[in-house]
Amino acid sequence: MKKILYAFRFLTILPIPWKQNEDLKVVGRSIIFFPLVGLVLGLFFVIFVNFLHESLLPLTLSVIVVVLWIVLTGGLHLDGLSDLFDGMGGRSIEDRLRIMKDSNIGAFGAIALISIIIFKISLVNEILSNFNEKSVYILVLAPAWGRLMELLAIRFYKSARPGGMGDFFKKEIREVDWILPLLFMFSITYYLLHLFFLIKIAILICIMWFFSNSVSRKLGGLTGDCYGAICEITETLFLLLAVII
Repeated sequence: MKKILYAFRFLTILPIPWKQNEDLKVVGRSIIFFPLVGLVLGLFFVIFVNFLHESLLPLTLSVIVVVLWIVLTGGLHLDGLSDLFDGMGGRSIEDRLRIMKDSNIGAFGAIALISIIIFKISLVNEILSNFNEKSVYILVLAPAWGRLMELLAIRFYKSARPGGMGDFFKKEIREVDWILPLLFMFSITYYLLHLFFLIKIAILICIMWFFSNSVSRKLGGLTGDCYGAICEITETLFLLLAVII
């Protein structure tokens, strides 16, 4: 139970208190429940949409859903996305990491931030314009897959900034902490969206593997900002693949 609370505290704005004598090993191993946090967020969006989809236009409702998506997570992953794209403008690994650590947002970060928000609103609008049972499942699963890919990136890529938040989780992760969530997400996706959608998941994983490899080469590993960007891009690609195929 503690691991679940830690996962929600880290990934959402829920006011879960932090004690001075917390077991940091248990906190680190809460990573196994990251996809569960995504599922709960998705269920909240679906409940919200079910109440209002007959009262509001799909575009208006889509804007509200995406804003809630940002607010409930405290913009955690969007912050990582903007920092990463700012850092990609650096000329060396050290320069890129220095830029990413700067709290000020630059042109590349702002463009990435605005683009992905607009893209998400557009895709959610497409889904809500044809609101049905599958639309519900897509909205539930998108945040969960984003957090699963974040988990896998922590497990399989070295840390570019030892001592950072991402490195903290990486040191505590066990094989069961990524295998069980992966099997669970494949199973629930198959159950809700059937076999054909797993082909889309395979495409999604390939794209994110290529993206993560490219970023890792440029930074000498991944940082907490990279994990946030991976989550955001995975969510958006999940919605995109659901819409276009």
